[in-house]
Amino acid sequence: MYPDSLHLVRRVLRPALNFKRHLTLPDRNFIVSGYPKSGSTYLRFLLYTYLTGNDPQYQEMENFIPYIGRTKTLGDQFLPLFKTHELPHRKYKSGVFLIRDGRPVAWSLFRSVRRRERFAGEFSDFLRLQVEGKFGGYGSWQQHTQAWFDYIEGDAANWIILHYEDLIDDPAAALSAVIESMRLEPKVGMIDQAVRSCTPDAIRRAEMAAPMFAKLIKAGKTPIVGDGFKRSWREAFSEDDMVNFEQSAGKQLEMIEKYRKSSEISA
Repeated sequence: MYPDSLHLVRRVLRPALNFKRHLTLPDRNFIVSGYPKSGSTYLRFLLYTYLTGNDPQYQEMENFIPYIGRTKTLGDQFLPLFKTHELPHRKYKSGVFLIRDGRPVAWSLFRSVRRRERFAGEFSDFLRLQVEGKFGGYGSWQQHTQAWFDYIEGDAANWIILHYEDLIDDPAAALSAVIESMRLEPKVGMIDQAVRSCTPDAIRRAEMAAPMFAKLIKAGKTPIVGDGFKRSWREAFSEDDMVNFEQSAGKQLEMIEKYRKSSEISA
């Protein structure tokens, strides 16, 4: 568990780190944004495979669509692509914002940090910290979601909002919408090929082959793609957990559900 003292250090140091990260961000950019566990890895693999024609390769994908502040070594012929989990920044000019119900997000994050032995408590303990914005460096899900919706509302022409379930249910339609938002002409055959290439097993194999995950794999800790654990987040949430989350994030839950029902991409 991250103690309160570490949370305070993160709050103090993160603004300085983010300032440095954004110094090198090109004026023209396309940002793949979203709270952790909202589908950004899958979408980046789809984009990488579609735009390069290559099979899923983790390190190459990270070089093609790196996290803000990291060196970009591939894909300069396209609109510069970057990933972020951060709050919106004035230098973000266009992109896609991935949204996902904050409850399965919390459950997925909990499973991830438990696999990596970064949290030893129960789910209810983790959820309380997550709702309060005290775990990780991105704030609470509801604050993050609200900030991004507010940011995009002021520049809607340059952004697309994509629901996680729509990405999973119809990745071809989702990828096509993102490609169009990049002002590129979607090529149906290449989109279908990218979707066929980027199966969960293929992405998992790409991770297993990536040197950057060698230590985690050797220790038996799954890196990014889930381990196939089928327990539903609804089963993980106690009645009190559900009440507490909805009291803190009810407005944002309603907001993303309302958006999904009105969006052009539907499940």
